Amino acid sequence: MSDAMTSRIHRALPIFTATLPAAAIAFTALAMTLFAFMQTDDFCTFGRVAAAHGNPFPDIATLYMQWTGRYSSIVAMTAAAAASHVVPAEFLYPAGLLACALVFLWACVSASRLVDREMRPNFPWAVAAFGTVMLLMPSKLEQYLWLTGATVYFLGASLFLVLLARVAAAGTRPLSVRGEVPIWALVVAVVGFNEFVAVMVAACLAVPAFAALRTGGPLRPHLIRYAVFAAAFAAAVLAPGNFARDSASVLARHDLQAALSTGWESLQLFAARFVVEPTETCAALLASAGAGMLLSQSSRPTPNSHWVPWVMVLALAIPVHLVAYPFLVGEAAPGRVLNQAFTFAAIAALILAGRGGAAVAQRAGARSLLIGCVTLGLAGLTLLTSSTYRTVFKTAVDFAPKWHAEQLERHAGLQLLRGTRRPAYVRPFTREDANPPIYAGGDVGPDPKYWINQCAAGYYGIGAVIQMRRE
Repeated sequence: MSDAMTSRIHRALPIFTATLPAAAIAFTALAMTLFAFMQTDDFCTFGRVAAAHGNPFPDIATLYMQWTGRYSSIVAMTAAAAASHVVPAEFLYPAGLLACALVFLWACVSASRLVDREMRPNFPWAVAAFGTVMLLMPSKLEQYLWLTGATVYFLGASLFLVLLARVAAAGTRPLSVRGEVPIWALVVAVVGFNEFVAVMVAACLAVPAFAALRTGGPLRPHLIRYAVFAAAFAAAVLAPGNFARDSASVLARHDLQAALSTGWESLQLFAARFVVEPTETCAALLASAGAGMLLSQSSRPTPNSHWVPWVMVLALAIPVHLVAYPFLVGEAAPGRVLNQAFTFAAIAALILAGRGGAAVAQRAGARSLLIGCVTLGLAGLTLLTSSTYRTVFKTAVDFAPKWHAEQLERHAGLQLLRGTRRPAYVRPFTREDANPPIYAGGDVGPDPKYWINQCAAGYYGIGAVIQMRRE
């Protein structure tokens, strides 16, 4: 074995060991998706596609014309519903959520380039960031354990991070059509997930455009990017479904003064819901800093202008989400919107910590590997032994498998009645109380006219679904 190979192994082994606690958290988050199952709005989408014999296009057209312009999320969700005619839902549903989580892991790897002074991926940082965000996300159900929420917010936020990293990397090399095509495609895809991430895309594209104006660089590539953005944004915002939905609303929409007032309420809700223990916050930041120290020393560090603007764009997520949602909808931002804001703000803070660690590595010299490994490992162990992780792990081990088994048992029973148009009586889940932990957001009720009951009945093709009284 050559000396170079031996040196690489000696360097990789402590890095691998130090990353193990963060990897354990990440693995737990990925494993949690395997115990999720359809609920609430999922039944509505799957039911509409089932009524069309697995053809997703009528539902895509109906939603776009009558409900929303979020074309990317519509396509993603209806595609999953159509696939359920080929792949059983009990396999497809968790696989879809796992795929969304893996896209976010890819997004963290992409964002890790902003931590490196030479714009290379930093895998320990990506694993630590992925595990941290998934662990500390307050509404895990709305983010990555519920397919409807995941396709609207989680998937869009993940692809936005990929877009941001690509735009940042494009600023460090000559622009070319070949390099621009993926950016155009990502712009079109991301804008169609939700309005808030669309505003973030506009801010993301503004960073290199203003840099070109300041330095006298070519403006044509940036004008093309904004032309693509404008077309996608128009398709999303001017969708007939937006106007049809707004016409039936009695809320104060598109009122800036009311939006600012409600935005303040959203900020208070954000502060109340997203309180994280100081120990866990410090551990997350130290883990990112430790991962940042593991980068190879660069003889020519990148200037701050190559990464600071992107952190500022991500930090804009909180005011954008807290004001834009009340302006568009007329009420305070719900948990799923706050989740998206939290994701961007957390990634911004972790990038800052990682860059701080990279700066320390420049001063520490040869000791940076040891300091980085110790910092990353101890911070990861702190998160691994935290009360938040213990709660999540206990839920994943004790609650999730039994709850999932009861979901599948009910699903199998209702499948036997498919197409009979007979009413079905189902028992309440024995593992569910008024507020079941993490996984369950809502269930059918005793009233067959309740919207979840109607959606479930439509999906299974039966007359009605009625929940019996708890014994």
